[in-house]
Amino acid sequence: MYSGLSQVHAILGEIADLVSTPEFKQSQDDFHAKFCGEFEAGDSSTENKLAYTAIHNQYVAQVEGAIAAHIGNDKLVTVMSGLEAYLKAEAHAKTEEVARTLDILESMADFEAFKTSMLHKREAVASGGGAGFGSLAVADLGVALEKCAELV
Repeated sequence: MYSGLSQVHAILGEIADLVSTPEFKQSQDDFHAKFCGEFEAGDSSTENKLAYTAIHNQYVAQVEGAIAAHIGNDKLVTVMSGLEAYLKAEAHAKTEEVARTLDILESMADFEAFKTSMLHKREAVASGGGAGFGSLAVADLGVALEKCAELV
């Protein structure tokens, strides 16, 4: 693995430390609980409300802010700019922690994965499933898992 990929891998390890914390998981769960009611149950249409995009943008800002506070802006820029090459490389380590981190980063960029996780959260709350996602990060749900499964 050349040094650029090694650097991205090391930073992903730092992000993995953050996303595995109960505080990070709770902040994601709190965000989803706060906004899941804005998403219409059963709304799997391709037409999205403007409010959905605004909520997704807030989510991205929250996750990026937490990551930047944990690793610093320079490392965040490095990992985001090197992520595509890292994913395409055969030589990177495929650990569960890095896969979970990649899942979080993927969900930030993937509106449909975010929308799916919001709809799952709404269903869970509506069915009395409660406020939490348990040990899963919110981004572990839905479409983002498919991308992650390729790496494990």
